[in-house]
Amino acid sequence: MFGLSFLNAGILIAVIATAIPLLIHLFVKNKPIKVLFSSLKFIREIIEERKKKMTLNQLLLMILRMLIILFTIFAVSRPILQLPFINKGNYHPPTAIAFILDTSPSMDYVIDQKTQIQHGIEIIRNIQLDMNNRDASLLLTSDLMFNSLRSRLVYGQLPDRDFHNIEFTWTPEPINRLIHQAQQELAKSQFLHKEIFVISDMQWTELPDEIDVPIKFISTFSDSIRVNLSIENASVRKDFIAGSLQRIAEFEVVNYSPLNQRDQIVRLHINGTNVSEKMVDLQPYERKTDFFVINNESLEWNWGWVEVRNDRFLPDNRYYFSFYSDPEPRIGVITEDHLRDRGTGGLPRPITILAELFLGENGDIDIIHPNNLQLADHEKYHFLIFYLTNYSSRIQTLIRELKSQNIQSMFIFHPDMNDISKSFFQTQYGLEMGTLPNRVARPIIAYHQWHRIIGDFDFSTQINLQAIPVFNLGLGINNSPLATTDLTPLFIENNDIFININFLTSGQNFFSHPSFPIIVYRSFSWISKYDGSLNQYLLGDTFRNKQGILISPSGNDYDASILSFRFNEPGIWNFIENQSNSTNNRPVSQNNNESTMLSVNMFDFENQSRHNPMNEIKIENGSLQDFDFQGSILQQDRGYEIWKILLWVVLAFLATEMIVVLIFQKKAQV
Repeated sequence: MFGLSFLNAGILIAVIATAIPLLIHLFVKNKPIKVLFSSLKFIREIIEERKKKMTLNQLLLMILRMLIILFTIFAVSRPILQLPFINKGNYHPPTAIAFILDTSPSMDYVIDQKTQIQHGIEIIRNIQLDMNNRDASLLLTSDLMFNSLRSRLVYGQLPDRDFHNIEFTWTPEPINRLIHQAQQELAKSQFLHKEIFVISDMQWTELPDEIDVPIKFISTFSDSIRVNLSIENASVRKDFIAGSLQRIAEFEVVNYSPLNQRDQIVRLHINGTNVSEKMVDLQPYERKTDFFVINNESLEWNWGWVEVRNDRFLPDNRYYFSFYSDPEPRIGVITEDHLRDRGTGGLPRPITILAELFLGENGDIDIIHPNNLQLADHEKYHFLIFYLTNYSSRIQTLIRELKSQNIQSMFIFHPDMNDISKSFFQTQYGLEMGTLPNRVARPIIAYHQWHRIIGDFDFSTQINLQAIPVFNLGLGINNSPLATTDLTPLFIENNDIFININFLTSGQNFFSHPSFPIIVYRSFSWISKYDGSLNQYLLGDTFRNKQGILISPSGNDYDASILSFRFNEPGIWNFIENQSNSTNNRPVSQNNNESTMLSVNMFDFENQSRHNPMNEIKIENGSLQDFDFQGSILQQDRGYEIWKILLWVVLAFLATEMIVVLIFQKKAQV
């Protein structure tokens, strides 16, 4: 059967315009001119005869004009006629084709000595062999920059230069967004036949619910399994190894394949040198935690990575880190004279011991009287610790200024803190400080095992631990409790660290448990402005908008103060604060304390997981093609556009109308 449809069906409402000639014929009459004759008998007979001829002529012209309007409207509505009895053979109608080449990191996986991107380019070239110059093509990749510079609709095949230097992108555009973009670009082409080809390794991803353009998914991945090793969650910290405090690089090595991996080499790279390596064995899908001892760190900033050798897939082989070794580390303690007179030394004894361990042999703890504290003093220290009973208005102003500059501190609550100070913490941090009915040891019932400070510590040995809180704390929305008794939190993180433990009372076995020094020591690292082990970034993270320049691993400069900036490649980044000296408009740091090294790593998205292919496509117009797709493309048959034929018909009617009008005029003159 014949099938007729319209691309611009909405224009068909204009068909009512075909009634215009009819209305003119019915309501617009030419009034005859009165001429007086002596005898009208013969004149009346002639008029009646001519009136009949004129009526027939007008009806013919009216029909022609109505047909002209009708066929013009049909042509503009772009009708499509399907003729099933016509065998196309090897012919395909002119088609606009959008190629979407997935260039996410998973496409860097190597099969047969080629990456999935290279296999994808070969697939596109094979499809183009079936195209001709009447077709149009468009290439989109997961790289937003590539699309903005090089993606455009061209007639015929894509030029070879479009495939040059296509590599994976660390921050890929989602496939569903690329599909919508392809649909919009194809709509501009005004082609009747449109198709979208998505060339991907078919890792599972979000897809649009519906799409108007037929879409085919072609897989580049032919292997049944995916062999991939990954290094993840590498961090540098100090820990007790063989009875001594040492700096270690802890990491996870993961086997994402269903095969055993024997004698895999893992290396530690520090400051441009491979310093250590070890062999690991991994069971299928095993995640193993291990560490290297760092013995050759330099003073000031250090950087490096842990890597595993895996030639099949490179992007997740490395995990970067950076840390600072201060040659003369110092901690500033703001406390009052009467607290020192009580024999505390300015800080509770357990905190002092851990601070000395954190600083090492060359470190020092400076006691600062509240009246002598200046805002600029924070630049001299790793961090500041506040241990006061009276937070005066001057101290409150300094704390607000530190907070506005994202400078973190530690606050140890004292039982004798006055009401004005309590009100300050409630206003500034959302900490409501209630009085405890009695100061007795409370059982510790929970740890925040998902927080970055203590998330990797094993708390399974936490049994019958007790501590005495200072206040019964009510928490605001930004406060995260790290350790909690049955009544109130003991450690709280709100960028700053708060310790709610009464150190003036004995009988607290919490101090002798390994979790206490772990939480305190890592809290020091959390607020230390020089420590990078807990200050790592992931791709797509924003920077803490400071004035200065960020230099990427590839050498590109970025303004750190731009709100929209996000890290776009992994590696060691360098942040340089604004300085007066500059070369080529780049600020130059005069000492390493003003230049900060940041480690940026990839996050755990689809390329790090085991291969999880899409087995079915649920889009109405979508289909999943086999690896051997030849013969199943460019087979769309929506019919044939006949608008050109209709326009020729309109021209024929116009010519007919002109001829008829001329004939009538000649007859009228006779």
